[in-house]
Amino acid sequence: MAAISVLILAGLFGYSHKNEAQIATEIEAAVASAIDQIREFESMLEKGEIPADTDPIDYVVYDVRGDVLRWSDNSYIPPFEYFPFRTSDLIIANDQGEFLYQKKRFEWHGDDAYMVVMIPLRRKFNQSSTYLDDVYNRDIISHNVKITDDPNFIPIQYQEETLFTIASNGQTYYNDLINNFITGLLFLLLICIFVLLFQVACRVNRGYGFVFGVGVIFLELVVLRGTMILVELPSSFVKMSIFQQSVFTYDWFYYSLGDSVINYGMIAVLLAFIILYGRDYIRTLSGRQLTVLGSLLLIASYWALFALLNTISLILSNSQISLDIAATMDMPFERMTCYFLIGLLSIIFFGVHYLAYITIAHLRNTASEMRLLHIVSGVVSCLFFFWKASFVLAFGLNVIYILGLYAFDMPQSLKTLKFESINYLLFTVVLISIGGSFEIYKSYERNEIYSMQKFATYLQVDRDVEGEYLLSTILEQIKQDIVVNSKMLNPQSQLKGIERKIQRTYLNTYFSDYEVDIHLFDKNGMGLSRKYRRVSIEDVKEKYSAPEFQTSYDNVYYDRRMDINKRKRYICYTEVERYGDINGYVEIELRLKKFSSRRVLPQLLLDRRIKSSSSYSHALLSENNLIYVSGSYPYESDFDTTWLDKQNIYDQGLEREGFLHLAAVVGDKVTIVSSPLYLTRDIVSNFSFLFVLLLIVTCLIGVIRYLIIGRNTNLNFSTKILIFTGGSFVIPLLLVAVAVLTSTENSYRKEIDKTNLKRTLLLAENVNDIFMEFEVQSSNREDLENSVAELANNASMDINVYDTKGKLIASSTPEIFESGIISEYMNSSAFHALSNDKKEQMVADEQIGSFLYKTIYVSINSPEDGSVFGYLAAPYFGSKLHLEHQQLIVFSNIIIIFTFVFMLSIGIAYYVISRLTRPITIIADRLHDTGFVQTNQPIDWESDDEIGELVHEYNNMLGKLEATKEELARNEKEAAWREMAKQVAHEIKNPLTPMKLTIQHMQRIMGDDRKDKKSLDILLSQIDMLDEIVTSFSHFAKMPTPLKEPFDIGQVLEKSVDLHVDKKIELSLEPGEHIVQGDIKLFGRIFNNLILNAFQAMKREELPSLQVTLARKGSLILITFSDHGDGIPEDIKEKVFVPNFSTKESGSGIGLAVAKRGIEHAGGAIWFESAVGQGTTFFIQMEDAQAHTLE
Repeated sequence: MAAISVLILAGLFGYSHKNEAQIATEIEAAVASAIDQIREFESMLEKGEIPADTDPIDYVVYDVRGDVLRWSDNSYIPPFEYFPFRTSDLIIANDQGEFLYQKKRFEWHGDDAYMVVMIPLRRKFNQSSTYLDDVYNRDIISHNVKITDDPNFIPIQYQEETLFTIASNGQTYYNDLINNFITGLLFLLLICIFVLLFQVACRVNRGYGFVFGVGVIFLELVVLRGTMILVELPSSFVKMSIFQQSVFTYDWFYYSLGDSVINYGMIAVLLAFIILYGRDYIRTLSGRQLTVLGSLLLIASYWALFALLNTISLILSNSQISLDIAATMDMPFERMTCYFLIGLLSIIFFGVHYLAYITIAHLRNTASEMRLLHIVSGVVSCLFFFWKASFVLAFGLNVIYILGLYAFDMPQSLKTLKFESINYLLFTVVLISIGGSFEIYKSYERNEIYSMQKFATYLQVDRDVEGEYLLSTILEQIKQDIVVNSKMLNPQSQLKGIERKIQRTYLNTYFSDYEVDIHLFDKNGMGLSRKYRRVSIEDVKEKYSAPEFQTSYDNVYYDRRMDINKRKRYICYTEVERYGDINGYVEIELRLKKFSSRRVLPQLLLDRRIKSSSSYSHALLSENNLIYVSGSYPYESDFDTTWLDKQNIYDQGLEREGFLHLAAVVGDKVTIVSSPLYLTRDIVSNFSFLFVLLLIVTCLIGVIRYLIIGRNTNLNFSTKILIFTGGSFVIPLLLVAVAVLTSTENSYRKEIDKTNLKRTLLLAENVNDIFMEFEVQSSNREDLENSVAELANNASMDINVYDTKGKLIASSTPEIFESGIISEYMNSSAFHALSNDKKEQMVADEQIGSFLYKTIYVSINSPEDGSVFGYLAAPYFGSKLHLEHQQLIVFSNIIIIFTFVFMLSIGIAYYVISRLTRPITIIADRLHDTGFVQTNQPIDWESDDEIGELVHEYNNMLGKLEATKEELARNEKEAAWREMAKQVAHEIKNPLTPMKLTIQHMQRIMGDDRKDKKSLDILLSQIDMLDEIVTSFSHFAKMPTPLKEPFDIGQVLEKSVDLHVDKKIELSLEPGEHIVQGDIKLFGRIFNNLILNAFQAMKREELPSLQVTLARKGSLILITFSDHGDGIPEDIKEKVFVPNFSTKESGSGIGLAVAKRGIEHAGGAIWFESAVGQGTTFFIQMEDAQAHTLE
């Protein structure tokens, strides 16, 4: 991938660096293609085929008299006389720009006409407005190439005819698509290089050690950066604004915004390498080395946070980029790059602190020594940066961060990604967001004071030196103007015409920001205007003869006496002279206008200097009396002149009642500039935005980490709950935010369009009568223009009135049309919609240069018959500023709510998760302590929720564990008894046989000696008893694993009872088959043993009897053996089924143990109930095998 990127970029590099001949050849080919397009469009137009979308071609149809019949674009429609009579010319060049064109005569709706088809090369506006820079057709004229009037530059020819000349530095750029493609390739190549360098350093680290690895990657990054600077990469490949010094520059490190990102990016790569591979090396360092390294890293942490905050300050102070989310939501590439840089610096800050922590963690110092280490590091940091404006904030926040980190050991939790690690990351995000938002606020405050000081200085310079020079030149031109001279021969009838001529011809560009009054005097110097009726010009000029009114130019005076409404007042005088004869005199009075944000078209003429200061309110005081005010701040009612006694108002500004006031003194006058204070809510908005931004950065890093080492990522239960809860909270909120912003924008736009349409319709009704008078010629065009201007001022809107052919008749801002910024014809789509489609109104999106706005077009109908007199156009912003303000409020509310609800939810989640996981923790602790030796305690949990079920199952498990433990103990005891029985049987059985034989032999020898025989019989009986015991022991030890096969337990029970015919046994057997699974022989022995045990327990009874029953209970078979013996005492009940326990003198204690084992092995149960002196009942419960099979 890297090799492919290099090859492509190498080709593009060669393509972007061309000589003049190559550039000219490419542009000539594009010109030839454009001319072919024009000719093809001519053919279509000749056939009457007009495409719906003609871009980039413009066309105009003229009649033979030169009147416009049809047009495609109203931004520029040149007069017909601009085009030469011959039709072979291919280019027209004038003060409006350069255009490729073809003119051709053809038939239009049955009449002869001319078509002119054009493609613009460059559109010029010749204005200093922010919006009206020259616009090039970059499909033809390459980037970084400009058209010039100098014939000595590169000529562009078509068929050996020079059309125009261009200037270039030999380096061209591409269109946006190719530019973005190259940018992507460069980014990919840079990533590949970083990865390759990282891998090389990793190999060096593995082979030669960490120190060599760090040295290699450091050297690689330095060489790479030096190479990029040497070959001017990437600015030599692509045109990127972030690498232009006009966007941002400060010093060598911050040479441009893009260079800053690259520089800090390389620091981040170096830091990442140290963190990943430096841990093992840190363990090998001595205590002194660790102390030095830890101190350096702590100092670096102060630098890292300072670098972050200082970078924000530098960007805001040395560029036009805004980081204030409360000011604008626009996200140009430069602003997004700044936020990326903030995220990168935040990562560096986090990494430096983490590296410092793992270094200091290896120290074995005492708490006092650790405190001393932090204090020394902080003091040394202060010595390095204390003079910097942003360091105080950085120092305070870093101290808080260090206290939090080391007090709670937060970085320790990052290894396992526990719930505490989320708190660690959020703590970092919150702290950086606080620092960033306060730095934005402080930078705004510093920049605002600086701008207010500049504006105050600008206001103090009352005289407009450049304007004075222009006025002197204009006066000379008016003096010799032929039209003005001819009209002054009959000034009474031409009074308005002369004023209009002077204002539109000479005062429509530089002085468009001034209100102009023109007064005429006849050739005898007597006033013709109402203001100076019967007043001579000499008397008028006498008022300005004092030195205080003089300027550097004759007949140009400056009036320093201000009134409450206007400032900067110039008065000029000139004679109107022709062939040495004076035909009259002219007085021109200019006063600076007040700016109205609701007017659209005047903003195109508004100078950049005036527009930049229009947001400030300002006033001029003389002897504590207001002599001039401007802006929204009510100086008359709210400004306290005693504030001027405070020194702060002249230095840092004075904050009062939500405004910042700055004053400057010039002579006996005080200039006051006021601006709204930066709101606390805006600080919170910036904090919230930075919080969300850094939260996104954290999540992206987490995702990348998971994708790289996902299998090794262990998230505990609490963290998973938090992540899933956060996701379920964030995703819906984002969707709601997008929906709210979209619906807000749409609703506001509709409401604005609706409001402006109503106002425009009302204006159209007011224009009706005026237009009616104009149509019937009871008023002239000047009266119509004056009426339109008055309506526009009253409504604070722009008004343009067109005739039925779509040509301008009157405008509230005629200088826009007279300066050629836009043609005198209305929007073609609107014209056809109103004239041909007979629509009553239409809203059109329009653009002049980079200036976007909307225009409402409505028909002007006759109040008598409803016929169309003409059309009224009312341009408006769509209240763009108001809409953006509303969107900002909504967006700020959303991110503020998101941030604080998110942080609140983290706190609640901490409490909730601790409550939810407490029983799990308890269970885990209990499970850890659970064993066979100690006593296991159950958990008390009253709730019956899911946790309650878990606790219940745990308690059940404890019960089963106890039962298993008892069973195991019994099995172990049984095994021990088996082994003992085996040994006893072996050891006793061997001597019994010879003993018995010897006694029998003695009996035969002794004969009938009764005394001896009785003794021998007793011995034999005891030997037989011992033999039986040994036999039972032997059977117990050799007892095989019981079988498990189906048999009728009722038949076995009945046979066992039948064996004891000599005993009274009452058998109650339920009819039918009673099939169970088990060992049939073992059950026979069990029944016999139970019967024998029962009668032995009733040996004191005169008439012992036993009740034996077999009954069904559902799928269970229950067998009982009930006797009336002595019963079993309480103290031995637990030992009944224990092997080798017996209450009988000759019992072995094996029978019941065998019975229990056999029955339980078959899946049944045996137990008993007994009462001393009343008897005992043994119960055997077995499952019906047939019922189980059916189920």
